[in-house]
Amino acid sequence: VKVLDFGISKQVDPEGVDLTSTGNMLGSPLYMSPEQMLRSKGVDVRTDIWSLGVVLYELLTAAVPFPGETVTEVVAGVLQSELPLPSSKRAEITSEVDAVIARCLEKKPEDRYPNVAELTAALRPLIGLPAEPSVSLSSSQRRSAVPAVTAAPPPGGGTLQGSIQDALPAPAPPRMSSHQ
Repeated sequence: VKVLDFGISKQVDPEGVDLTSTGNMLGSPLYMSPEQMLRSKGVDVRTDIWSLGVVLYELLTAAVPFPGETVTEVVAGVLQSELPLPSSKRAEITSEVDAVIARCLEKKPEDRYPNVAELTAALRPLIGLPAEPSVSLSSSQRRSAVPAVTAAPPPGGGTLQGSIQDALPAPAPPRMSSHQ
């Protein structure tokens, strides 16, 4: 999966609130960093680190870290609420996974990973890879070198034990928007 842009996304959950309707701020508040909410001018790559952190959090817990029924509630949560650690929602999530996601979701940009390369280096050991690749691979070699996710339980009786692969919730059935 290659993430190209977090600029605008559309929530299609019929039970959710449409947070991207006309007249709202440009972007999806559930995935927007505090600095992007306060002043979009001058944001840098660390705002994407925040968004990646939200996506990781959601993948592991099936919930966003700062939910709300209105844009105002979401913004207030992002700006003022303490992050509920992923392990508070799923006990098998390790403190190492909590630490990576918490660093992605630091309120101050300077406290987050400075770039995706450093975030990647922090994530690699959690999926059983060394923090740094030992050789330089072409893009096709890198794609084929990524380990497959298996259905086997992780070592140690079903806990993460350093692996985020087995902490992913079961996939939800695909949702259809009312426009399809």
